[in-house]
Amino acid sequence: RWGAPRGAPPLDPAAAKIPCLEDGKWTDVTYAVGGTKPRGRSDHASVRIGASEVWTVGGTCNGRRVGDVCVFDTIKMEWASCDDTKCVMKPGEVDVAHLTRWPARSGHAAVAFGSKILVVGGFTGKDDPVEAECEVWVLETTSREWSRLKIEGDAPCARAGHTATMVEGKGGRNPRVVVFGGEDRRGRLLDDARVLDLTKMRWIDDERTTTRSGRGVRLGGSTTWPAARSGHVACCFGYGDPDVYVFGGVAAGGAGEPTDELFCLNSMTMTWHRLNPAGVTPTARTNAAGCVLPDDGIWLIAGGGGSTGGLNSVVGLRLANPVHQRGATHPSGLEWFSAGEVQRGSALAAEGMTVVSVGANPGECGAIVAFGGYDGRRYSNCTHAMRRPGRARTDPATTTKPLNPNPNPNPCGGVPGPTGRFRRSSSAVISTRICPFAPSARAPSR
Repeated sequence: RWGAPRGAPPLDPAAAKIPCLEDGKWTDVTYAVGGTKPRGRSDHASVRIGASEVWTVGGTCNGRRVGDVCVFDTIKMEWASCDDTKCVMKPGEVDVAHLTRWPARSGHAAVAFGSKILVVGGFTGKDDPVEAECEVWVLETTSREWSRLKIEGDAPCARAGHTATMVEGKGGRNPRVVVFGGEDRRGRLLDDARVLDLTKMRWIDDERTTTRSGRGVRLGGSTTWPAARSGHVACCFGYGDPDVYVFGGVAAGGAGEPTDELFCLNSMTMTWHRLNPAGVTPTARTNAAGCVLPDDGIWLIAGGGGSTGGLNSVVGLRLANPVHQRGATHPSGLEWFSAGEVQRGSALAAEGMTVVSVGANPGECGAIVAFGGYDGRRYSNCTHAMRRPGRARTDPATTTKPLNPNPNPNPCGGVPGPTGRFRRSSSAVISTRICPFAPSARAPSR
């Protein structure tokens, strides 16, 4: 069904299976990927585990939620299905003895935490209690066992279409997950930002994130707190930076249309700031996907739905002057730029896919890998790849706004360091730091 496209380069069985990639141009490599390909889907979540594996969990396939786990080996360029995953109960965790497998769900978000995958939220079916709490599940990839975590503190309400972003202090200390927005079981958009402390396994109790009847309340005197929204994307550039950036989605008061707003949350002070970077503001979109290239100070955002349907543009948010000091990157300005387009009719002009940054060591190629999505007609199981853009190779968009004159090196002012066009979904944001392709597959230097 997804055979080799016309004009595709011949494959050398002795070499890596992926053809050379180009800057800013997606290549459909579905035909070059071996193993048992997953079912087409959207609303899924993906994370990188170990040196070469990308794990994809759950999602929606042909209108039905799925609970399978699929693993993509980026060295062998093969898919594998983990049909032997099971639910177990561990001391101190929630009793799931009545379950034989992880409940199928969609609209969830996921982050990697060592060899574990933390899955936050999502909806499982029509029988979900309206007043249910936001569940946090963990998949231990070494034993391939699921368990539901017992989290102390006042849990946020159940939700889907939200984001979950990993934030760590310097040296990986004080790991926490910032959960923002989404929609509840009643279909109400949410604007609360909650922090899960992974050291204490506790939802942090903070009056600035207090919710009422499961709906976020703007407290703390912040006049720039973003409106409730779903289908947005979020990221953290890492290296001890506490800031979480949020873009797009469908916001309350927007008549169901996507937004192009960009906000920044300082996860230490829980203060928001509306940002206005240099460059051309991207097309408003919802249910897009994003990934971070931390060494380059770049956040790539692909696909999503706009006012006219699926978008074929790939945009980037670049730290205009990332300064590396003692292992930390501090932003000194932001700029939007164009990172490429996809062909009309491509499966990438869709909502609900995931994109993964496959990083590179100096002198090696790197790539962005995309999987899945829904374009209003079909659920895709295609795999696409694009050469990872370096800072020297990115094309800035026509500048229409000056750089922020604020001398503060951190846009958030902190410590350095309701429907889319097709449906609502969450986006997964993951970044890997290794080159998965064999040396013979590396793109030639440019």
